[in-house]
Amino acid sequence: MARKNAKQIKIDTYKLKSPTYVGPTCKYIDHIIEVLDDEIKPLISEKDEDFFSEIQRQLIAQLEFIRSSNQTLRDSSQYWYQSFKKEV
Repeated sequence: MARKNAKQIKIDTYKLKSPTYVGPTCKYIDHIIEVLDDEIKPLISEKDEDFFSEIQRQLIAQLEFIRSSNQTLRDSSQYWYQSFKKEV
């Protein structure tokens, strides 16, 4: 078994103390959009379709912002982890 060097031990020690990494959330966002389309939209009366469409558009825009923000956080986390490994 290969012995870990001091740098790897230090990285592993910090990893143990680090917060949990949040994985991809896209499938959850996609599911919410599907529920809006497949389950809620059919329940809306004809007279309320325009109102629902506007609310749906706003919700999807916010969900897409969350999707983009989550990716930015993952990218940032990866950047700082790589930077940290170079400095240790």
